[in-house]
Amino acid sequence: MKSILGIRILLLALLLSVPVSAREIAYRMVEIPRHGIKVPHLARYRDPAVLKAVNRQIDDAVADVGCSDDPAVRDKTLDVKSDVRFTDADIFSVYISASYFCGLYPENDDNRSLTFDLRTGKAVAFEALFQDYEKDKTRILKTIFSKQVAEAERAKAQGKEDGDSCEDSPSLFALDHLQDSTYFFNFTPRGLEVQPAWPHVIEACAERVTVPYEQLREFVAPGGLLERVLPKAAP
Repeated sequence: MKSILGIRILLLALLLSVPVSAREIAYRMVEIPRHGIKVPHLARYRDPAVLKAVNRQIDDAVADVGCSDDPAVRDKTLDVKSDVRFTDADIFSVYISASYFCGLYPENDDNRSLTFDLRTGKAVAFEALFQDYEKDKTRILKTIFSKQVAEAERAKAQGKEDGDSCEDSPSLFALDHLQDSTYFFNFTPRGLEVQPAWPHVIEACAERVTVPYEQLREFVAPGGLLERVLPKAAP
């Protein structure tokens, strides 16, 4: 009986160690010893140099996560959620968000998400997804946050003032505020996930929305990541 149990445990361990694969891209969850947290690493890609560069950037992104170098403090408060959101079209999109408590206030969403162009091995900035972000910023943000912007404009037209909660503060998603914001994002099978990177005092109000790629077609950078995931236009 013990022998059978031992074999089953060994088989389970072997299964868990097999990289998750999407075509030629494979990844696995790897523990960062200093923190005791797990993050995704590329486990297979056709270019070994890109594989190493991507994994190094992921490790660098979480190297200073938390607020103390004392492991005893980190272990009590640090919680990191991470997963892979997209592995296709030479795109590797990783979601990483940490929570911890230091000082007077907790940090509930220290977002360290990264999206890589595997053809270059480099992480891609939100603005670089678009052909001319500065020129088209208003239309892009109004497309992504269409529901939130409409609510903000409706509240303004009705003369409503912000209250004490996120639900009562529609002006946070007014276009002028969105235009002054920066953004976290991930590629997903359903579309582009986007979340405002707001300061701690209002970060809880930063809704994460998913916009279908097709809705962003007119803004995409030629040869960029968004263009790769769009369905081919009919001739």
